[in-house]
Formats: sequence, structure tokens, C-alpha cells
Amino acid sequence: MASLALDRPDGARTPFKDLDIEAIKSWKLYTFDLQRAWDHAKQAFAHTIQNVRLSDEAVFAVTIFMPASLRAKYYRYDFDSRGDIREYRIPRDPPMVIQCHGINWFPVYRMTNILCGSWNKACGWLRGLVASENVGYHIGEFVAPQKLLRHVPLHCN
Repeated sequence: MASLALDRPDGARTPFKDLDIEAIKSWKLYTFDLQRAWDHAKQAFAHTIQNVRLSDEAVFAVTIFMPASLRAKYYRYDFDSRGDIREYRIPRDPPMVIQCHGINWFPVYRMTNILCGSWNKACGWLRGLVASENVGYHIGEFVAPQKLLRHVPLHCN
């Protein structure tokens, strides 16, 4: 497998071709929620599992608690060399749902990726190719149906 260039001289994001796609097919899907991610962060990310593909819920949790450099190192399928969600990452269930003002929303990462899991057939999953300079998520663009909720969604004020 080609090594992952974390510091590309031209500043470009690591392209998908830098990954061994055949090996990735055998990687298991891994999911966890915000509470487990927070517990893992408190332990300084000791014993981080590598060579897995993350669910959308886990991708959200990792982007909240893990530094970009570690995301790029440990979760190469889901994150590029800058620690941003890869443009062509395939969404995986469970989706991330944030409830705000009584409405369930899918979060959108830096104006590019919608963390909607398998619901991508209805709303798409790629919002754009150019990552916004604003770091983080926004909500209010893509409504998540009630039937997708496995548990109580994250609430905002």
C-alpha cells in the first residue's frame, strides 16, 4: 500500500488514488457515538483502531474530538491528509442527526459532505467539492426524517 503523504509539498489534499482500494474493501465498518468518542479523547486516543471505515455518526464524533492530524493518520478512508472528510467518501449508517428547534437535521461538513448515511439516495451526500474555509458543521439545509433516529439526537439551542 502506498504510504499516506501527510504533508504534501503542493498543499493539495491526499487524493483517493493514494489508498489501496482493494485492501479497504476488507476493512470493517466501525461506529460509535459522541459519548464513546469523548471517553476516547479523555484517554488521549490510546488504542485507536486503524484500518476501519467509519459510520457517518462516528465521522461526526471524530471530527469533534480528534485533532485533524490524528484523523488523517488513523482513519485514512474517511479523512484526507488535512483531516477533512474526503470528498468521495461513501456515507454509512447510522447517519448523524442533530435536532434544532424541534426539527431533525443532517449536518453538513464545511459545505461539502452531508452526514446522512444511506439516506443519501434522497438528498445526495456531496454538497460541493471545495471545502469552505470555515471549519466545522452547519445545519438547516437538509431535514432528517424521524424514522432514521436510533436514539435521542444531538440537540442544539
